[in-house]
Amino acid sequence: MTSASFTAALWQRPARTLAVLAALAVSAPLHAALMPSPSVIPDALSANPGNPLTAAYGALQAGRYAEAEATFIGHLATHPDDPMAMLGLSALAQTQNDAQGARTWMNKALERAPQNPALIHANGRLAQAQERWQDAISSLEQAVHLAPQAAGPRSDLAALLLKLGRAPEAIAHFQTLADAAPDDLTRRSHLGIAHVAAGHDADGVKYLESAQNGHDDDAMALSALALAYQRLGDHPRALRTSDRLIAANAGHASAWLIRGDALIALQRGDEAVDAYTRAEALAPSPVAALKRGSALERLGRNDDAEAAYRAALALDPRFGPAHNNLAFLIASQPERHDEALTAARLAVTIDNSRAAYHDTLGWVHQQRGDTELARAAYQHALALDANHPAAQRHLAALGTTPTPPAAQAAAPAPHAENAAPAPGAETAAAALHQRFDAWRSAWENKQVDDYLALYGATFSPPHGMTRRAWEADRHKKLGKKGRIEVTISQLVSSIDGDTATLNFRQRYASSNYADVSQKTLEWRRDNGVWQIVGEASTRID
Repeated sequence: MTSASFTAALWQRPARTLAVLAALAVSAPLHAALMPSPSVIPDALSANPGNPLTAAYGALQAGRYAEAEATFIGHLATHPDDPMAMLGLSALAQTQNDAQGARTWMNKALERAPQNPALIHANGRLAQAQERWQDAISSLEQAVHLAPQAAGPRSDLAALLLKLGRAPEAIAHFQTLADAAPDDLTRRSHLGIAHVAAGHDADGVKYLESAQNGHDDDAMALSALALAYQRLGDHPRALRTSDRLIAANAGHASAWLIRGDALIALQRGDEAVDAYTRAEALAPSPVAALKRGSALERLGRNDDAEAAYRAALALDPRFGPAHNNLAFLIASQPERHDEALTAARLAVTIDNSRAAYHDTLGWVHQQRGDTELARAAYQHALALDANHPAAQRHLAALGTTPTPPAAQAAAPAPHAENAAPAPGAETAAAALHQRFDAWRSAWENKQVDDYLALYGATFSPPHGMTRRAWEADRHKKLGKKGRIEVTISQLVSSIDGDTATLNFRQRYASSNYADVSQKTLEWRRDNGVWQIVGEASTRID
């Protein structure tokens, strides 16, 4: 939120009060503005048009800042302890990009009325406008505690938690809001979006369907609904819903991606290629190019598929799925075996924990006639995922049957776009914790590229940073000289299908800085690989 919008945020009712659904960011995150809650003007001011502060608030909202300031200052000359005038001056300072002045006036107001829910709520929004996320959450939580029936603070808190990738926490507040107004379709829709963001697709569909009521003007709700249908395997409904969204807004790139995924599942490859092509044109991304390449390869258009994979790598040279698919695609051409091997090895180097990559590496070795190297790669894949069907088939075809036996006819290696069936709970937990340890190790050892590769495409960087700015910042900080030590304790994990949360205490120490914090990492498993999609931290020392 910009400083200019903060003033309006205090005294205007917005059209929306919900952040975007991070889970929809299958290419680039589609962030809608996180709008604040309705006005916090006290009832006493609203009910008395003759009160001079009412005019001052109106002047502030209208952009007549000199008039607003003169009225607030004049009022304080005769009412020196009025916190609402101080609140107005805080908003005015923020509008003029005076962040420190805004905090000073806000603190003065809170000193006069430390238990005033409206002031505490406003303080939370000020912290949010200044991207002090933890301060914003703390103030909003306090406002909710003091005024549990008020919709504004709770709505702001839920939306901020969702924006920061803390969907499970947001759900509880959206549920309270929906329960308080059962006939409010907007609140029900927000609850459904939060459930989809948390990976609770069946619950998300339940709330979103009941809130639709035939309206196609809520792009966020339709996107969430289409995505949930797709992940639940209801591809016809996913297609119909994405088409509704496209009819309302043909420029919605994620809708075209979801449409393409549904068409692939429905064996309509040519139409899927068109959908992915449209998504790329609207928002170029390695994921869209990868999906287009996979669809083209299914159609036997291998030259076009190779071009698509290379387009994905042009956008992100460390995009493992494109290296993997390219390696498999060209492995059948004897004159390109070395090139295929290089691509397969790159994929494994980028993400050594992905069974599909090791299986593809084995397949390339097998095409080259390196049977023992192929066997070792297949065994490595099965060590990562004992249920990986292609690795089982390939190893069995070489004459060594894994445990349990699964001797089947050899088949092409799986692509990144076609994930193996989800492993059991124990395997999922082991894979998650292996990825978590890889994250800690890469950070501690300053392996910046490996560290950044653990963050998924839907990850929203903290403090409102763009992904590019955040990655540049991490390169800068991790590129400094000196040691880093990251110690983890009190780790608690929660896995729900393809989503997981890790809560832990983190002790960080470098040559010139140390702290202890309570950290939460939100994970999503995409095509069998756990990646970080949300991160939150609270310093506790």
